[in-house]
Amino acid sequence: MNPASEWSTYVPNYAHDKIMSSGLFDGVFYDMVMEWGKMLGGIDFPDVNRADINNDGSADTPAVARQQYTNGMTQILKLTRELIGQEAIIICGCGAAWGEDSPYWTYANGLFQENALGTSSWSNHDFSSIWNTYQTNMQKPAPPSRINWIGADTNGTRYDDLKPSLPPAELQKMRYGLAITLLDDGYFHFDCSFPYHCQLWWFPEYDTNLGLALGDAQKRSDGSWMREFENGVVVANPTSKDSTIEFQATYRDVTTGIEGASFVVSPLDGRIFVLTH
Repeated sequence: MNPASEWSTYVPNYAHDKIMSSGLFDGVFYDMVMEWGKMLGGIDFPDVNRADINNDGSADTPAVARQQYTNGMTQILKLTRELIGQEAIIICGCGAAWGEDSPYWTYANGLFQENALGTSSWSNHDFSSIWNTYQTNMQKPAPPSRINWIGADTNGTRYDDLKPSLPPAELQKMRYGLAITLLDDGYFHFDCSFPYHCQLWWFPEYDTNLGLALGDAQKRSDGSWMREFENGVVVANPTSKDSTIEFQATYRDVTTGIEGASFVVSPLDGRIFVLTH
């Protein structure tokens, strides 16, 4: 599927005529919307480097192919936005990130950070890379509104699709990814990863009523991050040491049910604490 061909007009029209016109959907998801040169964390596709992307009968140079690819992808996003309107959602799967000056930001609401905290070469593996990509998206000007989707997972290890009876290490990863997401206004999910994005897992942390955020996330002196809400606090600890949280009131750890005014958040973990009234 060559974005430098009539594909760049076929896809947006299909999205408008066959999907959005039904009135059943809020938007569309386009996968593999990558920036050439930043593809899959810097991994290019050799076959495409030899492609005749402009269909003139001769293999194009990598420079020509890359520019034509980017132009075609931009056209897909631009025409989709024109057809489905500013209020509809366009989310793109792109591997790790787009560049700060990518033309895609103008038309897409944001990104799906797939395999966050995972092991794939193209994914965001650690807090700083996830956070930087997250903030690059959320700080872009609107319209369109900024929407960021962080997807952590079990790196392809399959478990029951309905029962979230996962090993402690996977549950910790879920909590950590959720806490990072709650440091801003993004969306989160946890599943088995590709090709198994089909789990219906629900965790107790998802039921927490935090209320509205009282401000932006703040980095604490020990390297952990905290964000305060009307009904509680979220803490993400990206460091290699325990983080001790001291409160002036009694809180409950949503994960353990323990109540108190002092808690310890382990390295590479996240916790949600709610006020007890």
